[in-house]
Amino acid sequence: MGDRQEPQSVLEIGFLDGIPKLLACVIFSIVICFYPTSPHASDQTTNILILKSGTASFYDNVVDHIKKHFDHLCASEGKFCNKLNIQSYISNEAKPIYQEYGLVITLGLKARDYALRHLNRSTIINAMVPNHAGIDSDITRSPKTYRTIILEQPIERSFHLIKKILQPARRIGILIRPSEHRHINNLAKKAKKVGLSIHTEVIENEDEIGRKLSMLLDRVDVLLAQPDNKLYNRKTVSKILLSSYRKNIPVIGYSSAYVKAGALAAVYSSPEDIGKDIGVTIADYLAHRKIPTGSIFPSFFSVSINEKVGASLGIQLKSEPDDIVKYIQENEQ
Repeated sequence: MGDRQEPQSVLEIGFLDGIPKLLACVIFSIVICFYPTSPHASDQTTNILILKSGTASFYDNVVDHIKKHFDHLCASEGKFCNKLNIQSYISNEAKPIYQEYGLVITLGLKARDYALRHLNRSTIINAMVPNHAGIDSDITRSPKTYRTIILEQPIERSFHLIKKILQPARRIGILIRPSEHRHINNLAKKAKKVGLSIHTEVIENEDEIGRKLSMLLDRVDVLLAQPDNKLYNRKTVSKILLSSYRKNIPVIGYSSAYVKAGALAAVYSSPEDIGKDIGVTIADYLAHRKIPTGSIFPSFFSVSINEKVGASLGIQLKSEPDDIVKYIQENEQ
């Protein structure tokens, strides 16, 4: 739910402040040479290009984890790789990329849009793209194969997280904007399946947050924050966390940074998770020379908890993050 959200200096902090003003399109490329598994193309090399939307360290961490995934894959299954040739350079709209690539991986919205404009003859895997993020009107051509790994987590994971660590809790509070009201019935149905109920307050402008949040907290057991920069940003985060804390209502966030700031827990994608998702998709491409089209939520995810906040609220967090992840995975099946 919410508008475009993309990393600022790191993805998790960016979630607290919405979309940052990214630097000029900076592109970091990794050209990975693989021998394909197809017997009909054993003498060909596949060039894979990874594009970043900016210079944030989070992008570098994701790239490192993609490389680590393939280091492990190549060590265990040599059929995928013959050599790994890494090259890096900087490019932008004024200096287009002329080399053709069999597969292009984009990290973030700016890289995605660049690839759709200039590299749409390639198969494209987009990652770190917010759900419902639109495409600029000047982009009229689609790549032959287009796969998007959505940045946010499916809300069911937060519901399962609440069930695991706050078992007596049943009433979930959510702040929404008028444009998101149409999604509430669907969210309510998903919550009902796991024995939870949704309660909302509609926020039309930022000045209403304090008053309507107080009204909402009086009738819920937990506040579920959403990655919507119009509601949750640097100006409002402290107010929301403090108001909830004073009423002894835990907050479930959407990033590890939010947990560090005072939320009780969150489900999110770490750089390692994103790297694994991309790595699995690339391996599938190398094995079959094609990938499914459409958008998917991330398969890999992490859980972060704040034990100090739990203790202050009188909540005993008995499960370790890894155990909570396993619980969520089991309930997703």
